[in-house]
Amino acid sequence: AATGAALVAQTLSSGAAMQLEASDALDVQQLRSGGDLAATAGGLLAIGDLVADGDARLEGDADVRLAQAVIGQSLNVAAAGALDMRTATVGGDAQLRSGGAMGIGELQAQGALSGTTGATLVAQTLSSGAAMQLDAADALQIQQLTSNGDLTANAGGLLAIDDAAVGGQASVDGGTDVQLGNATVAQSLV
Repeated sequence: AATGAALVAQTLSSGAAMQLEASDALDVQQLRSGGDLAATAGGLLAIGDLVADGDARLEGDADVRLAQAVIGQSLNVAAAGALDMRTATVGGDAQLRSGGAMGIGELQAQGALSGTTGATLVAQTLSSGAAMQLDAADALQIQQLTSNGDLTANAGGLLAIDDAAVGGQASVDGGTDVQLGNATVAQSLV
């Protein structure tokens, strides 16, 4: 579905792949795709409850808001503004990018996880089945982090992780201070 203006819907559902494009805002309360999902918005991109059996690619020229998501394969989110994700479970890799602040409630990826923001990154719970890479131009603050692979975390400001479990090597770099609460690293911590 493509529209020259905003696309607002209560429920959208497809048994196969789905592609949504809006030159302005895209706001859907419930979205279900039996295959891959591609959603692009020229403004705000907001999805309340998302289920996609395949890959999901979300791109917003302003903020991207995702309340709840279950993705069968990979998740790729790009927000020109802020990215706000409450809960997401991803069967493969998760790649998140935002120009503004990134806020995550809980994100579980069976594969690799990467998060890059031009501002702050604040998360309650992040977990990945493979490597995790986090880059924030400003502060990076995480309550609970679990990576079954290596961890690379870089912040232009404060880097604070309350509880970390890393299955491989961990590399952390804060532009100002680095605060690690409880950290368990299987290999080396640098």
